[in-house]
Amino acid sequence: MVGAGAEGWKVGQRVGMGFLGGSCGQCGPCRGGDLVNCRNQKITGVHYDGGYAEVMIAKANGLMSVPDDLSSVDAAPLLCAGLTTFSALRNAPAKAGDLVAVLGIGGLGHLGLQYARHMGFEVAAVGRGADKAGLVRKLGAHHYIDNSVGSSADALLALGGAAVVLVTSSSGGRTVSDTVKGLRPGGVAIVLGAGPEPIEVMATDLLSGGRKIEGALTGTPGTGDATLKFSVRNGVTPMIETMPLERAPEAYAKMMTGKGTVQDGSHYGVRTRSDNSKARRDHERRSSTTTGKFDGWLHVRRCPLHRCRKASCYRPLPLQPLPAAIRKRLLDSDLRTSQRGDDHR
Repeated sequence: MVGAGAEGWKVGQRVGMGFLGGSCGQCGPCRGGDLVNCRNQKITGVHYDGGYAEVMIAKANGLMSVPDDLSSVDAAPLLCAGLTTFSALRNAPAKAGDLVAVLGIGGLGHLGLQYARHMGFEVAAVGRGADKAGLVRKLGAHHYIDNSVGSSADALLALGGAAVVLVTSSSGGRTVSDTVKGLRPGGVAIVLGAGPEPIEVMATDLLSGGRKIEGALTGTPGTGDATLKFSVRNGVTPMIETMPLERAPEAYAKMMTGKGTVQDGSHYGVRTRSDNSKARRDHERRSSTTTGKFDGWLHVRRCPLHRCRKASCYRPLPLQPLPAAIRKRLLDSDLRTSQRGDDHR
């Protein structure tokens, strides 16, 4: 069922939700068209339950349409890492034929390489170790730069300098600093990966040639639609390992330690999915079936994990310790539910 205020969607339509859970449409950034930086933005998995479940509640203006010929398993990473890299490249100042470098060949980077190649750029991958050379060329890179044996800046400048560097690695520090030096005059380094280390850049590296560093969080739902369509038309696919939902804690641990594997043995993200016979097949076919009754929202049937009768379930799978504030909110919500006598058996 589709809520009365959720216009443009219909029951049975395949939809997905990314990192952002829906903008308010009223704040200054929203009124200026900057939906990503909405001041009242809701985050999936923080303000709304979702992710490690078969069903969820989703705000209608945060949804993205999933093409019929794209599996739900492949669509999930594209709605997150795919949208982030596609949006950054789509909004970058580079033109077809320009040199674009991708620093890091992980969850973000392996998709960034594919998008950059299919957008018509000359693509250079920057990573550590000679063992990645074959993989990055399969992903579309024209050049591989091993920064463990030499300066990535010198290598990029030898190719004419990069118009754009996508910083997908979370290492930060001097790795990013050295790569920024490989930008051509007017070039920009776009930071997509977040890590604990500060990015160290000398002012002279920016002043000389008018080089820039900027960040990009993700893209809008409209860009998400374009991401999925582009991916289907050009054969951009995520490298993932699937595991049944009951092994989600194990999958999460593998992801955090970088031990997730794909068919060629490389280490990338791990995605979980349910293998619960009919429920799994229905979910795979529809991605999300829209149901519900509140204006402006899309709702789902009862929670399949706890069999509760509420439209929203406040018992997420305990994969890792939650921040105290979020844990308190979830516990308080469970307490209120128990006091009302809702069935959570």
